[in-house]
Amino acid sequence: MEDTVTTNVIKRNGEEVHFDRAKIVNAITKANGNVERIHQMNPYQIEAIADTIAEQVQEMPHAVNVEDHMLDEPYRLYFQDA
Repeated sequence: MEDTVTTNVIKRNGEEVHFDRAKIVNAITKANGNVERIHQMNPYQIEAIADTIAEQVQEMPHAVNVEDHMLDEPYRLYFQDA
């Protein structure tokens, strides 16, 4: 997916910034390294989750809070059983 998300994200400190897909990939990759190898995702799966999140953020008509359930849902669902 191209990095064409125009919706902003509201950080925990209240600052509004441009959505950065790379930060999603980095966070998932980092967390992925903290689970048992058998439960780890491959790079394709990580990219797919980042694409899903980027698509959902882009569809929002307003800035999205980083603590919004929607931003962490794909990641949380994958790791809940890990």
